[in-house]
Amino acid sequence: MQGFDPDTSLNPYNPFLALQTAVTRRTEGGQLLGSDQRVSREEALRMLTIDAAWLSFDESRKGTIEVGKLGDLAVLTSDPLTCPEARLHEIRSVLTIVGGRVVHER
Repeated sequence: MQGFDPDTSLNPYNPFLALQTAVTRRTEGGQLLGSDQRVSREEALRMLTIDAAWLSFDESRKGTIEVGKLGDLAVLTSDPLTCPEARLHEIRSVLTIVGGRVVHER
């Protein structure tokens, strides 16, 4: 990865930018690519949580919030299910809890 900005690095690492791209299928310049490949917000959130845990063979430990799993969670600045599609990439975590400890607080 080159750069430190989560949105403009050579390999962006903002999960909400990935969410927006999956939902809108629009490039940074606004071009629509593969409109038939758009997914719902719920499907995109699943891809970033449950499916990501499955891909890393961690589905028994994380990916969903349930008894016996790591209780990691984030409090966000906006609701990814209701905020405007074009603003999904602007969502940020104001509080992140990992392993029962606050690791990030804005």
